[in-house]
Amino acid sequence: MAVSVEKILSQIGDDVKVIPGHGALSDKAGLRAFLDMLKGTTAAVESAIKAGKTLDQIKQDRVLAPWDSWGKGFITTDRFIETLYTDLHGGVVTTSTAHH
Repeated sequence: MAVSVEKILSQIGDDVKVIPGHGALSDKAGLRAFLDMLKGTTAAVESAIKAGKTLDQIKQDRVLAPWDSWGKGFITTDRFIETLYTDLHGGVVTTSTAHH
């Protein structure tokens, strides 16, 4: 998704209004902030996975706390962690705290 957002950002002018699928009307700066959130949250979950954390541990560790303000809509922070974890972990969800 980040690649698509980067492509859009490179093609729109600074005065363009962005109408998101959810949320309020935005602009190029808002779309850039969204991209920054995507990159930051993906890196945080990826780092936790590389450290051997399970999905449950990542949620408990609140690795996305810096982006909690983004998780106030229908996609909660925990739900977004699940999405990122599944994408980054090749569709395999490890919820047990036992070593694998």
